[in-house]
Amino acid sequence: MLRTTCIAWAFSVASLAPAEGQERCQYQPREGGILTAQVRGLTTSALNDDDAENRRVAVWAIGHGRYSEANAVLVTVLECDPEASVREMAAWSIGRMASTAQGGEAKALSRSAVNDDNLIVQETAVWALTRLSPSGNSTVMLENAYASNNPNVRERVVWAIGRYGDSSSLRTLNAAIQDSIAAIRVRAAWALGRIGHVSSVDALSGLLKDPDPAVRRAGIWALASIGGPSALDALALASGDSDPELRRRALSALGGAGPEAWPMPWPDPKPRPQPDDFTVVSNSPN
Repeated sequence: MLRTTCIAWAFSVASLAPAEGQERCQYQPREGGILTAQVRGLTTSALNDDDAENRRVAVWAIGHGRYSEANAVLVTVLECDPEASVREMAAWSIGRMASTAQGGEAKALSRSAVNDDNLIVQETAVWALTRLSPSGNSTVMLENAYASNNPNVRERVVWAIGRYGDSSSLRTLNAAIQDSIAAIRVRAAWALGRIGHVSSVDALSGLLKDPDPAVRRAGIWALASIGGPSALDALALASGDSDPELRRRALSALGGAGPEAWPMPWPDPKPRPQPDDFTVVSNSPN
């Protein structure tokens, strides 16, 4: 993937020249933004230090210290830095400061989840994206990230849509229940059942013929969650499943038992990618 070099127009420091054939990626400070000397030093290093590990430490420090005034710098690093480890750290830092996101972060994370050439950066970006407060913009960015070729990214996207319970994302979930990866089909069924829209019954009914019993079980759970005549008709068909456990679940649902409790926890939390040989003192910001 073509990487651009970050140029810190906001500071009177030497900037790295872009490699031949690369475009300049410009950092534009937010209007009215005032950086303290401490944050100015971190952002200058994050953008311009010629040592990748130093840039990574600076980006980590911004996130660990929750210096939200430097969010725009993190976006620039995420999209421009040539080193994957630095981009991963930028995504992590944005996720750590998710409550201060102002819109541009969601777009950058979505683009990185789909387009970055490093799988770890993709997965860290979508992890950060799921931490943003649900809104029209962040939900749309999640849907866009489902276009990723990385199944771990797609599964996190589906989980987040279900967690938000946003019925405007039904089209993405209906595509996800046809995903080639069984774990994603399971997540999609859970999400549709949690949203509970009756329009999903036909799509979920198709899952009852899935070759994977875990997917069929998820379909039964979702249909029992939605309820109604059409869902009960589908569950009647599931009562003839080849798996005796699934037949029992369908029969229980037909009897009005309702779905079993199925907590869907956060995907495994992203561990803090702390720089090597860098110890956090006890009085550092939390």
